[in-house]
Amino acid sequence: MIKKKIIVIGLTVVLLCGCSSKGNENNSSKNESIDSTTKTSADLSSSSSSTKKNDDSSSRDNLQNEETKTSQDASNPWKTVTKDEFAREMESDFEIPDGALNVTYKICEDDALLGNINHDSKLNEYTEVVPLGEVTFTMSDEYTSVDYVARMQKAKRPSDCISGYNYDEWDSDSKEMHDGQPVYFKRKIDTDKTVDVAYWYFSDTSLTYTLTVTGTDLDGFDISAVAYTICDMHKAKKDAEKANAPEVTANQLPDGNYTSYCDMVTAFEEKDGVFSLSVEKLYCNDNKVEGAVHDDWGMEYVQNITLTGDSKSIEYGDIDAGNEFEANSNLKKVKEVLQYYLSIRGQEVESATGLHLDIKDGKIVRLGLVTS
Repeated sequence: MIKKKIIVIGLTVVLLCGCSSKGNENNSSKNESIDSTTKTSADLSSSSSSTKKNDDSSSRDNLQNEETKTSQDASNPWKTVTKDEFAREMESDFEIPDGALNVTYKICEDDALLGNINHDSKLNEYTEVVPLGEVTFTMSDEYTSVDYVARMQKAKRPSDCISGYNYDEWDSDSKEMHDGQPVYFKRKIDTDKTVDVAYWYFSDTSLTYTLTVTGTDLDGFDISAVAYTICDMHKAKKDAEKANAPEVTANQLPDGNYTSYCDMVTAFEEKDGVFSLSVEKLYCNDNKVEGAVHDDWGMEYVQNITLTGDSKSIEYGDIDAGNEFEANSNLKKVKEVLQYYLSIRGQEVESATGLHLDIKDGKIVRLGLVTS
């Protein structure tokens, strides 16, 4: 159990560097592997990792004084912003756990720490600079008061992590699944403190979070509690988006190409010259559709929509590997494929046949089956 002590903990949500095993070569028992520009707010607060609860305000004063001093010598890259400014800059809110106190939002202004995405092969460099955000907050109970530093940033790769702790070796390193979400955990027991790291990637927003906890007494401390809480809040927000999304009808769809898959078909019918197709998800591709929601990979789609068209005038065909449409006027084949997928509906399908649908004036004018 955690003893009745204050653990001043820097819990860092960070993106794009630092959690890999490529540490600095000078990584000794001292934590010299942490670059001063990547240190968390807690790291700037001197070594007050474990204090009595009535010393909490003093610890915070020390932190503020160190940050002020660091800012004066141009090595503190953080600018304090409002919650709205943070969300606007990061293009996403941060999920603050219930009961959090002393919430502060910051944006990094040091270009050397900012991530870059969208690689230009000709220039051999990343062309889009993405911001790095930090949120600090405190969680308290009867026995402990824990300070968290949370960072988030768009990531080039899901494995990116910039906790700033580049140890060559960690004392523990594991991966856990939480409600389908992979979360990674690391711990390093150093001479002057223990470092806990948790990090994960939200594929729907392309944001990586890294949580770092430091303290002199972390016996019994479990970083996963806060990590899983943030994951749960993110999922709840995504589920609410889907539940509250307005119904979209075919007449509201802009003219363009849309995509679905045969295992997402819930019904189809060809009767009295009208072909009707109902799907769970209709991906919008480049079309902007009001009421669309996001899947786990950030792709926009319309939920539960029925599409119709003149069965005799719809152009049927196949989509080859080069994404080229080859007309074959084979409605019979389309119906056979759709009927097969309806017959196995509910079973796990490794790779379902794709559907390309051209919509004009709310009607299907072309339907292609992806053949490869």
